[in-house]
Amino acid sequence: MADLLALLVALNPWWSGRDFDTGVRRDRYLSTIKKYCATGEIVVLSGVRRSGKTTLLYQAIRSLIHELGVDPRSILFVNCDEPALARLDRPLEAVLDAYRSNVWSGEGAWLIFDEIQTIAGWERWVKATYDRKQFRLVISGSSSYLLDAKGLDPDQREISGGPGYPLDFSDVSPLSRDRGRSRPDRHRRPEV
Repeated sequence: MADLLALLVALNPWWSGRDFDTGVRRDRYLSTIKKYCATGEIVVLSGVRRSGKTTLLYQAIRSLIHELGVDPRSILFVNCDEPALARLDRPLEAVLDAYRSNVWSGEGAWLIFDEIQTIAGWERWVKATYDRKQFRLVISGSSSYLLDAKGLDPDQREISGGPGYPLDFSDVSPLSRDRGRSRPDRHRRPEV
C-alpha cells in the first residue's frame, strides 16, 4: 500500500501544490472536455497513441483547480500504463482504496484514468463506479480499444463526435504569435 500511495503522490503533484506541465493549450478540445465534464456523465477521450490525450487531461485538471476552484486533493489522476499497476491483482480497486483511505474521503472526487484500456476488466469497473454516482469519471485511451468498449453507452465513448489527433494548424498557428516571432511568407513569389 505504501508503494502504491507513493506512486499516486508522484502522479498527482497538485495534491501538494506543486506545479505541473500542461503543454500547448488546445482550447478547442479543452472547451469540449469542459462541456462534457459539466454533464456528470463519463467523459471518454479517445485518440491515436501520442496524440496529446494526456496533455489534454492535465489541462483539464488545471482548469478544474484554477478556473472552477476544485480542491486539488479531490482529483485523482492515474496513468494506467504504470508498470506497478500491472503487478496488482485488482488495480483499479486498489488505487481507489488507497486514494480514499489516504488522500480524499469526501464526496465528489474526480477520477481520471489515462490509457485505461491497459487494465483488464476496466469496462465493468467504470460502469459500476459510474452507476454508484459517487465520483466524476474521465477516462482516456487508444481509439480502437475504447470504441469497442463493452458496457459503455455509445454516447459516452468519445468526446466531440470524434477522436483527438495531434496538434493541427489551429493549435499551432497561435504559437508563432505568442512567441513574438514573425514568420516569413514562404509561399510568396519573390519580386523580380
